[in-house]
Amino acid sequence: DLAIIEAASGMSYGEYMRQNIWQPLGMTDTRMDDPLDVIPNRVRGYQLINGQVKNSEFIDISSRFAAGGTRSTIPDLLKFAKGVLDGKLLKNETMNMMATSMSTKAGRLTNYGMGWETTPYNGRYMLVHSGGQQETRTLLYIVPTQNFALAVGVNFEGSNPGTYLGRLFQLLTGAPLTQDVYSPDKVKAAAAEAIRATFDYGVSDFERTHKSLAADDKELTEAFAYFNSLVNPEMLKTQETMTKIR
Repeated sequence: DLAIIEAASGMSYGEYMRQNIWQPLGMTDTRMDDPLDVIPNRVRGYQLINGQVKNSEFIDISSRFAAGGTRSTIPDLLKFAKGVLDGKLLKNETMNMMATSMSTKAGRLTNYGMGWETTPYNGRYMLVHSGGQQETRTLLYIVPTQNFALAVGVNFEGSNPGTYLGRLFQLLTGAPLTQDVYSPDKVKAAAAEAIRATFDYGVSDFERTHKSLAADDKELTEAFAYFNSLVNPEMLKTQETMTKIR
């Protein structure tokens, strides 16, 4: 990606990002890392070793460029998210490509598009990206249909930023980010997984496109018939059915 950007623009990666993304979006605290620079308010990173908090190991990340070589802040991450929501960065066609899950040759969704995680948490159309390396863990949620975003950065390597965003999401929306259903019975657990996944992907797609996945009532009837043929106690006992559910 770095080589493509530099070849197409004739600029260094950092300069291209400054002129075309960071400055237009007002991301004044975002920069390429330089271990020798004195960066205002730079935060030290920590890790846990044998139950004790220690400094993170020093590592020069300036050579990583887009893969972790950028220093930023939570306000700037939210400015970036607002730029995405306002359509200031990409054409709609390009954004749709990035937000569409890729799939394997067998047709199984990867829940990852061209740069975004696309997992439909509890049936929501969401764009997610996380990051982690020495010193830090970060996480960004963008919810286009509700026009808001959440971001967190933690200067502790062993942390789980999803815990904070999950709680914040619930406080803001009144609903949990996910609703996990568990059953010790393998057959019931498989049926629950099939129902949950069908709901999540169906509702998420409708949120995104405002259109039904089915072309007409006939196709919808066939889809339910296929679903019901697999999600019954006898069929759920076979590994083949579990593969089809996934």
